[in-house]
Amino acid sequence: MWRRAAFLIALLLLPWLAAAQTLDLHDVIRTFATLSNTTVTMTGRAELRVTGTGDPIAGSVIHLNSPDAWLLLPAIAPSQVASTFLSRVRVNGANAVLDGNVRVVQYAQGAVVIPHAPDFSPLEVFEGRHFTGASRKLDLFVKYNDAQLGVMTTNIGSFKLKRGYQATFATEENGTGSSRNYVAQDGDLEVGRLRASLESGIRYVRVFPWRWTSKKGIAGNIEANLDVDWLYNWNLDRNSPINWEYVPIRQVRYWPPLDQDWRTRGSTHLLGYNEPDRPDQANMSIADAISSW
Repeated sequence: MWRRAAFLIALLLLPWLAAAQTLDLHDVIRTFATLSNTTVTMTGRAELRVTGTGDPIAGSVIHLNSPDAWLLLPAIAPSQVASTFLSRVRVNGANAVLDGNVRVVQYAQGAVVIPHAPDFSPLEVFEGRHFTGASRKLDLFVKYNDAQLGVMTTNIGSFKLKRGYQATFATEENGTGSSRNYVAQDGDLEVGRLRASLESGIRYVRVFPWRWTSKKGIAGNIEANLDVDWLYNWNLDRNSPINWEYVPIRQVRYWPPLDQDWRTRGSTHLLGYNEPDRPDQANMSIADAISSW
């Protein structure tokens, strides 16, 4: 009797077994409208884009086994990815945990799942040109000045910045002087030789996460039901939610203050100043605006 029951169970499982499939991605970019009952294993520099709406990865499990293995869901909001689909993602065998071992980041109208923990170091600086000499990895949100940089002070000749991050270099400890901001939006950024004004002069570095924000935005705290991708409100008093970016503004020369918890703010851009040509607004000369900025 038990043999007959086992045979019947096997028959019932046959359609499911036939439908299940595996997909191995290594150093490739693949795009699908949907995936169903698929176990995906991603290694190396791999990218999986699933463009469908609703539930585009029904019954599937996605294994991100490399920091460069990314899952893009361009039609699913980050909040929905975090609440519904993250349970189907594994990072080196472990369950994906938002802000634990993965970032879920706004990607235009959708989301990208990046297998990076909060302590991921996205920037590596080198003493010599073309990635030679001693090197050091730098962390997010740290205000690197002479004390923090140590022997790398005025001694950075090249750098590598991982995709999904931005870095600012400057020749003065407070971030002023000659400076340049680099964004690794579409791939890793490797700069083998710095511009002359920065080479052998860097005394300040800051590294921030990047968001792939699209053009759809609004001014004022009126975002309800507008499905915006970014917002500003002539202030610096809000934080960016997971689905859209709050862009702060320094409205006048000394307000609002910029000594903020930028990790909590979750912003990648800063505006300034508000109508400096108007006496009833920022009221600044061109020279003052440029100097203060």
